[in-house]
Amino acid sequence: MIINNFSPVVIYNPLSSSFGSLRTDSENDQFLLLHPDYFSTASINQKLAALQLVSDWETEYYGLSYNIPVLVENLDRNELAVYSDRTRTLTINLQHLENSDPWDLIQSVCHEVNHSYQYRLCDLYDSVDNSELKGLYPLHKAILKINVGNFVTIPKFGQ
Repeated sequence: MIINNFSPVVIYNPLSSSFGSLRTDSENDQFLLLHPDYFSTASINQKLAALQLVSDWETEYYGLSYNIPVLVENLDRNELAVYSDRTRTLTINLQHLENSDPWDLIQSVCHEVNHSYQYRLCDLYDSVDNSELKGLYPLHKAILKINVGNFVTIPKFGQ
C-alpha cells in the first residue's frame, strides 16, 4: 500500500533500544490505515489494529512495562474513550471509532495511555516515604490530574 505525501512516524524513547520508524511490514500496513484516504473504508478490526499500534508506541514511549489493549464498545455518548487501570485496558466508544477522523482517534488513544502513566506516577508517589520527595511537582501534578479527572478530593500540596 503506497500513499503519496505520507511519511511514517518516527518514535524514539531514550530509555529503550527502539529508534526508527515502523518495524515490520504488518505494522506499516496497519499504520497506513490511519491515513484519511484509507481509514473511512477500513473495517472496525482494522481500525482497532491500527490504534493498538498507537497504544503500543505510547506505552513504550512512557516506559510502561505492559501493553494496553484497545477495545471498542458503546460507551456513554459523552465519553469518547476511557482507560481502566483495574484492567489496564483502553476502550473507545464505537460511535467515535465509526464517525471520527483518524487524528481525533489517535489523540484519544494517546490521552488515555497518558492516564496509565499518571497512575504509575501515583504508585510511585504512594511508595515514597520521604515527604520532601512527595512534594516534587511532577508527582503532585499527576495526583492532581487523576483526582480532578475522577472527581476525588484533591490532597494538599506536599501531603
